[in-house]
Amino acid sequence: MGGSADFRKNIISKEELAKHKADDDCWLALNGVVYDITEFLPEHPGSMMVVLDACGGDATTEFNDAGHSETACRKARKYAIGVLEGCEATAQEYNNEGKLDEPKTQKSKPSGGSAALRTIVPVIVVAAVAVCSYFLFNKHK
Repeated sequence: MGGSADFRKNIISKEELAKHKADDDCWLALNGVVYDITEFLPEHPGSMMVVLDACGGDATTEFNDAGHSETACRKARKYAIGVLEGCEATAQEYNNEGKLDEPKTQKSKPSGGSAALRTIVPVIVVAAVAVCSYFLFNKHK
């Protein structure tokens, strides 16, 4: 069932997820999707021990904080086995290319206005410094 859209039909409770926290039986949830990563554990580039700490629970924060690449997200897709109970809406938003976007309820995306502000403020600061420098150096001539 892993890796296909069929995983969305398999609802997994937190209690069931918690039973799978060993190196020979490791499940974890990322953004509402449950993965059986048992066979991937020895291949994890950050060491098996890092992942074992997260097995049996929701590892969304740790996964996202680690800055995993889109390639890692696509590779994870083949291990998808179900949806964490209560996260069915999140799983419906699961990107079919394998990207694990955060649920809309967890974090809002910045508006276009804040992106524009991050661009214009440095331009204004540089312009102000240039104007001040011009007047400061021309005053002494």
